[in-house]
Amino acid sequence: FDAAAGGLGGCPFAPGAPGNLATERLLALLAGLGIETGVDREAVVAAVTELRQSVPGIGARA
Repeated sequence: FDAAAGGLGGCPFAPGAPGNLATERLLALLAGLGIETGVDREAVVAAVTELRQSVPGIGARA
């Protein structure tokens, strides 16, 4: 699976493309399916929150 913190990025050449799958959403899906990832989801969410607060223009998508 390919995901990006906060769903950031995506192809600027694909009109209407929604962007990348947010890592925190993928982790939530996998947890809901009972799949252990070994990734601390709360730490990922905290990192995404800090990223959004630190980098201007990122927005509040998540």
